[in-house]
Amino acid sequence: MRRLLIIAGSDSSGGAGLQRDLQVVSEHRARARSAITAVTAQRDHSVHQVQHMPADMVTTQIECALQDGVDAIKIGMLGTAATVRAVSAALLDVTLPIVIDPVLMSSSGALLLDGEGQDELMRLLAPRCALLTPNLMEAHRLLCGDAKGDQKGDAANDAANDAASDAAGDAQTLAARLARRAGCSVLVKGGHDSGPIAIDWLAEGDSLTALEGPRLASQMRGTGCALSTAIALGLAEGQPMIAACRAGKDYVAQLLRSQ
Repeated sequence: MRRLLIIAGSDSSGGAGLQRDLQVVSEHRARARSAITAVTAQRDHSVHQVQHMPADMVTTQIECALQDGVDAIKIGMLGTAATVRAVSAALLDVTLPIVIDPVLMSSSGALLLDGEGQDELMRLLAPRCALLTPNLMEAHRLLCGDAKGDQKGDAANDAANDAASDAAGDAQTLAARLARRAGCSVLVKGGHDSGPIAIDWLAEGDSLTALEGPRLASQMRGTGCALSTAIALGLAEGQPMIAACRAGKDYVAQLLRSQ
């Protein structure tokens, strides 16, 4: 049985975060271990409160999971730069496949990783992971540093989001550039783009692959969580990166069709 360590925040509404990850693990008949980085109080469409876990508690959870054995790691919401640094230190000697879903903001627009945390993620964690799975806006912010506007208030944050959305149309270019900067493979998700076909771009070294599927009308929170977890489970059983990404995309499509 595949064992996946999930490092992520808890979503009290059950729509995303650790709760969505656990659903995916169960449906893939695998086993989950977890390190909770934050506890959130949420409704289906809004975040009401976030309580970050102390960095040493995150570290201890990871150490316990690694001692009992895991086959791959999925990283979701980290929340703070201190947590990013703690996770990086705890995984320093790990050679397992690591998939990072860079959770920067909630679907409702709440900031879930500040600018310093985003910088630390790119500096400390990205070069050591197998795959980074940002959406269009997240890819642009990580590449161009728009996250620095997060420190300047809501108006600056909104402006950064608008700029990211306007400039994020070429997902293929974003994937290639971000992969070079991050030092790992990158899957830029096209779910927030437009058109009848949803195209995710996978950049592996100098190789670029378009993963296509029909754009489905269904709306569901936590699809990014589900995709990255499904991919990590594929890597845990030794699937090549492109096969794991295709299988993950197919799994998310099935979830959306079931809504």
